[in-house]
Amino acid sequence: MENPTFGGTTSQLDVARVDMVGVDADDDGVIIEDLEAKIKEYKPKAFYVIPTFQNPTGRTLSLERRKRVAELAAQYDMYVIEDDPYSDLRFSGEALPPIKYFDKGDRVILVCSFSKVLSPGMRLALMIPPAELYDALYYIKSCTDLHTPSLTQLVAAEFLNRGLLDGQIEKVIAMYKDRWEKMERAMREYFPSELKWVDTKGGMFTWLSLPIPSKDCDSIKMLGDCLDSCGVAYMPTASFYINPEDGNNTIRLNFTSAPYERIEEGIEKLGGFLKNEIAKH
Repeated sequence: MENPTFGGTTSQLDVARVDMVGVDADDDGVIIEDLEAKIKEYKPKAFYVIPTFQNPTGRTLSLERRKRVAELAAQYDMYVIEDDPYSDLRFSGEALPPIKYFDKGDRVILVCSFSKVLSPGMRLALMIPPAELYDALYYIKSCTDLHTPSLTQLVAAEFLNRGLLDGQIEKVIAMYKDRWEKMERAMREYFPSELKWVDTKGGMFTWLSLPIPSKDCDSIKMLGDCLDSCGVAYMPTASFYINPEDGNNTIRLNFTSAPYERIEEGIEKLGGFLKNEIAKH
């Protein structure tokens, strides 16, 4: 899997005693050379990836790398679990096809969610699996929770039948775009110049890299200090890494849930706090 990646996935896989190997990534997503090298070394059963507006970084896997991931899956007889809950939330740039689009060997499991576009409380998803896995996945789903609530499914079905989803997505995108643009303007004004962040084109997150060596930083402890000194919270990122110590000097920010009118105030306070932390080192 990408390193870092969604902590909810790694925690579930850890409970299931799955061996996890991190693959390096840059601003264009997972680095193909590192992915192939680790496929050859570890011979994995699957590669888990969030290709569009990744959680936690907000990065997007480039078009050419999507093609190569699909090719590697076929070449090495490896499944790709393509987790794609955020791609509909694009507010700038050109939409990219999913990895599944390039899947010539029927190796890609595409997973999508209604919770990010319809309602956060509606935990309803869909999956497009390879044909050979359908029966096994059906059985595993039944053993996990017996059945997705019928009421949730009926509400979503009616929403779709009435043709309301496109309008809902447009509303969500417009709201998130406004909040991201306000947050980014504030970051440019109030953050110290040494801070770097991901210039995301959609989704819900951006990713800050602090100019402090990981061995000298503790973003979890800093969170408590930040709350005490200025009342601002962020997401420390150790839980997103296979090796938690790799996440000591990075921070995830969510721009979708903060009230619009408080974003600038929060970023100004956070910028002042981080400036002081950087000065200590």
